[in-house]
Amino acid sequence: MSIKDGGHTPGPWIVSHDPDGSPDDYCIGVPDGKIDQVAVCSKRDAPIISAAPDMYEALKAVLEFLRDEGSDDYMIADTVRAALAKARGQ
Repeated sequence: MSIKDGGHTPGPWIVSHDPDGSPDDYCIGVPDGKIDQVAVCSKRDAPIISAAPDMYEALKAVLEFLRDEGSDDYMIADTVRAALAKARGQ
């Protein structure tokens, strides 16, 4: 199954210590939502996981900028497209 734009839990995502887990267990959730709605992970992985929706939107903006500038044939555009596709499960 692939995730289309908007098919994931929308951001922002927040990090909170998992009260039911070990001292290194953290939850990724949404404000005013169920605390483990997104993921449970280690303390060191929590920041990058919680930043995923923001990074996804930033990469979409970079690709749009490259298209507007007529520069979407550069290797960076291919890298951005590949990262976005990976995030969508393609």
